[in-house]
Amino acid sequence: MLEEVYDLLQDILGDPLLADLPEDVDPEDVRCQIARAKGHVIDLTLLRPGDNKIRISVLHNARVSDLERIVTKAIKRSTSQLPAAYSWRSLWKRYNLSAGSTK
Repeated sequence: MLEEVYDLLQDILGDPLLADLPEDVDPEDVRCQIARAKGHVIDLTLLRPGDNKIRISVLHNARVSDLERIVTKAIKRSTSQLPAAYSWRSLWKRYNLSAGSTK
């Protein structure tokens, strides 16, 4: 029984649609990836002068609270410099948000 579940899980994770998900995937990441395949996401880039770009994807109907959660998760994945408690205002002083060529 456990082997069947493992084989099924390997088949799911081997799907090309889900291949570029991060290792610490959560249900929100899977929903966003499926929505991307359907064309229902907005791809954004967080820019910080002198640092690398952080790419995030947000559903079309996302709220500001959803954006905050997604941005926080993306920054935590890319850097260990984010303190446990931070101010959303101070975060936006350090990062810029851009979509395409629009900041």
